[in-house]
Amino acid sequence: RGEDIILSNNSIDSSATNNFEGTITEIIPGVRGIDVVVDAGITLHALITAESLAHLELTEGKKIWLHFKATAVRFIPA
Repeated sequence: RGEDIILSNNSIDSSATNNFEGTITEIIPGVRGIDVVVDAGITLHALITAESLAHLELTEGKKIWLHFKATAVRFIPA
C-alpha cells in the first residue's frame, strides 16, 4: 500500500528492510493524497500528503529513497 512507503531525500537508518533509490516518474494529485510514482527497477507508488510533497521538494525526475517494512509487501496476481 502506498501509505506504507516512506520517502526521503537520503538513505535513512530504520527498521524497514526494504530500501530503494529511484527516480520520480509521475506526481498525481488525488482524493486520498498525492500518488508519487517511482521507478526503482520496479514501479512503486507512495501515497503522501501535500505537506510532505512540499517539504521534500519532490518533482518529476528527482532521485528519492523509498523505505518500507517487509510486512507491508502485498502481491497482487495479474
